[in-house]
Amino acid sequence: MGRSSPESPDSPDADSGTRPRGESGSGASDLRSVASSVLLAFGVALVGFLAVVPVGFVLVNVLLATGVLSPEPSGVEITLLGLVSLQGIAFPLVASVYLRLRGLGLDFLRVRTPSLRQLGVVVGGVVAILVLVTLSQVVVSVLGVTPAERTDQEVLTNPEFALVGIPLMLLIVGPGEELLFRGVVQSTIRETTPAPVAIVLANVAFAPAHLLAFLGAGNSLVGIVTSISLIFLPGVVFGVVYEYTDNLVVPALAHGLWNSLLLATVLLGAATGLAVGPLVAV
Repeated sequence: MGRSSPESPDSPDADSGTRPRGESGSGASDLRSVASSVLLAFGVALVGFLAVVPVGFVLVNVLLATGVLSPEPSGVEITLLGLVSLQGIAFPLVASVYLRLRGLGLDFLRVRTPSLRQLGVVVGGVVAILVLVTLSQVVVSVLGVTPAERTDQEVLTNPEFALVGIPLMLLIVGPGEELLFRGVVQSTIRETTPAPVAIVLANVAFAPAHLLAFLGAGNSLVGIVTSISLIFLPGVVFGVVYEYTDNLVVPALAHGLWNSLLLATVLLGAATGLAVGPLVAV
């Protein structure tokens, strides 16, 4: 089920950029296969989001019972609980169940120790995101559009959250999101479609998480669409990096590093008194 890596020029698919496909009988059967893989992938993503409800319920009650969590948690504690419940537990749990039900192993996800070259791709990916997001924000500013503000913006720009959030982004959020949305969702769609299609659809599948973060706070529809578009860019880079390196660890590291750098600017702002703008965390 694994794909051939672009780093292996001898592979028959190294130049085509498409994943090896199974035998197909007709165009109609191909279309059905594509529809099935997309629906399956989106279904897994939906289950991943829904799983946070029972996971969060159990986690909160355990922490309350053990006295770790107070009956009236702060905004920082609530945000941390949400991240651990969703990206740290729900996403990996759903991904594991999916792989088990399909009889798939780590070769489907393509998880392995990154090479020095792939570590360079991690850094290059983060730089690419920085350039794309900066240019996009300039365009948005020129157009006079005001991006929506996240409902959790106050927490994300809290130095107290940043101190805990940086390692959390590296160890839980980045790996957890990439495991489900690149490793499972994108790889599943990739079984029947070219890489560009799988990359875009995998990002679309994750859109609900971003949408919920912008609902409320008096945000306009244009502002919400603008903010989601800005967040969509890093996801595309992660998807491209995944396809290029054929190694899930690479986008996971890039994702965690990008979010961690954003939180590092919060600490820098607190130390220097500089204003911290809206965070394009993903």
